[in-house]
Amino acid sequence: KGLNIYKQFFSERGFTLVDLKDGSKRMKLKGNSHKSAFATAKLNKDIINSFKLFSDVHVILYAKEKHEYYIKEFEVFLRRKYWYADKLLWQMTTEELHDFNIDCLDVHLNEMQAYNMIIDIDNIKLYVKQLLATAIERKKQTLPRNSTEFKQWKNDIVRNLQDRYVRLVMAVSQNKIKLPNKVRNSRNYNLLTEVSLDLIELIANAFDKEIVEVDIVSCNPRIIYAFCGLQLPNDFYGENKKNKKAINKILNKISIDFPTDFNISVTEYKRNRIKELRILGFNDIVIDFLFKEFWNKEKDALFNFCSYHEKNIIERLRNQFKEKDTSGNYIRRHDSVISFSKLHESQIEDVNSFEYLNQSGWFHKLGNELIQTEKQEKMKKYKFNVELELTERELEVLLKQAFGYKDENIKNDIIKYYADKPGIIKREENFINNSLEADDFNQALSFGLYAQSKLDGDVLKPNERTYAEMQIKRYEIENISGELVELEAEYISTSLLEK
Repeated sequence: KGLNIYKQFFSERGFTLVDLKDGSKRMKLKGNSHKSAFATAKLNKDIINSFKLFSDVHVILYAKEKHEYYIKEFEVFLRRKYWYADKLLWQMTTEELHDFNIDCLDVHLNEMQAYNMIIDIDNIKLYVKQLLATAIERKKQTLPRNSTEFKQWKNDIVRNLQDRYVRLVMAVSQNKIKLPNKVRNSRNYNLLTEVSLDLIELIANAFDKEIVEVDIVSCNPRIIYAFCGLQLPNDFYGENKKNKKAINKILNKISIDFPTDFNISVTEYKRNRIKELRILGFNDIVIDFLFKEFWNKEKDALFNFCSYHEKNIIERLRNQFKEKDTSGNYIRRHDSVISFSKLHESQIEDVNSFEYLNQSGWFHKLGNELIQTEKQEKMKKYKFNVELELTERELEVLLKQAFGYKDENIKNDIIKYYADKPGIIKREENFINNSLEADDFNQALSFGLYAQSKLDGDVLKPNERTYAEMQIKRYEIENISGELVELEAEYISTSLLEK
């Protein structure tokens, strides 16, 4: 249909629509290649720097018709973000990747991991097939397989899961995760609401991110009770939440529009709904409030009311989280906040002491197991941590890179003493030059991969390896000499040099 449906609208305003088949012939112009656009950016570096044209480049995550469009979009993103590089990021060798803009090495490696994942279509299809089978079996436990609701859900997930998987990989690969907002009636139907928590966790783990979900307990009833100045009783949904579906269903039926639309007795309909609410355990004060406030309003008035307060609660908690850690990713998923890292102790306290409408108990109590430890903080703070036991040959490569020793006797003594000992290397001590720094354990493994590839003469080109192969290689590196342990950085960097 295209624009034909707007013909009357435009004609009333003096415009004439011309179908493409009747209009001038389109010019068949090719878009710029990556190579050409990359080179052109260099020619305009003064303008780019003056106006900071690429200072806020981010991944475009809107749905696309074909898989190759996502690959193209991600390549454009990488090309623009790193327009100043000597080579396109996905064409760099692993060694070149480590030598390039080392302060952001962890970001580069995550982005290349995402790139490898989205170009490996066979691996994606395998993952999606397994995810679908699991999701469908789980859904059968909550919905009859022959119900209309189940069939609609299944059609949607079968048609869209691969697309959502790819978009989520692209999103989570970023240090700062930004999702397109789709806000309707105070609810944000972003990408996280379109996938299961299992899938979010699976992809987060692929990038060494640990998710924490903080969700409102019995959200809508709790909001309604709080507005009446009451605390929601514990286990309001009943044992194993057996009444949850019935409670949510009846809350969506409190409006005079229902009996009016179906030409049934308004008095009888209202009496039956009040009876059902009492059976489900609603307080009489709450029942009076519901019918006083929403009976003579539109069908979705109560839903919109609850959504509005749900938004306020989640946004307030997210803002509290951001005040404690501006670098974190805290994203709304309906009535919950998803954090892509463990929480700080002060953030745990924010959750456990949270109040809204003079009521507490909005979230499940969180324990210390979700607190980011001092060691995890240290891993973020210091620039390089290698937790690998190094072989004699690997240590020799390290020392050449780090010190460039010409005195063979000193070098051999060091190798002999430390060949089978684990090492942790910190930037401040300059034990190793900047080209081999990284931010966390995931990148430490990548460093090991770099060291090995140099020795073996097999420098990995990320775009030539599938994600699965990279993971296998990382696993091999991780297990070079068994268990991973730490050694004091000062001991290596100061005592070693003194000797």
